Amino acid sequence: MHSYRNVLASLLLLLAVSCRAPVEAKSLLTITCEDPKGSEMSYGRGLLGLWELKMNTLTAEYLGAHPIFLLDEDQPQKLQVTWGNPPSVQEAGHEQARTFDASILYATEDRITAVYRSAEAVWMYSLFPKLGIGYFRLHRISW
Repeated sequence: MHSYRNVLASLLLLLAVSCRAPVEAKSLLTITCEDPKGSEMSYGRGLLGLWELKMNTLTAEYLGAHPIFLLDEDQPQKLQVTWGNPPSVQEAGHEQARTFDASILYATEDRITAVYRSAEAVWMYSLFPKLGIGYFRLHRISW
């Protein structure tokens, strides 16, 4: 009798272990970028709105950002975005990775366009995998 119990217990344990094996989603596309470089434009009346309307353009480079974009088979409508040192965190003087899901608006093998909305801003990403180019835009109000 004990041998049947041991065999049955072993089979149940084996079945439980095999059913609990994690299933990983297949990555369809992973894009890693160098630190973004470009320009920033601001438009407004300045602090407290005291000056006349003007537009400023500044050179921008986000050191240590190295954005990574991941398109997953399980969520083809989402683009996982990771900033190693995101611009909003850089300004606050912190260095910490930030990962979030952007909603894909348009996707072909030539271009992927996605947006991410936070409480204070909207990010827009246009990636051109075959060309090795990406354009990132941050839309927000600066006080």
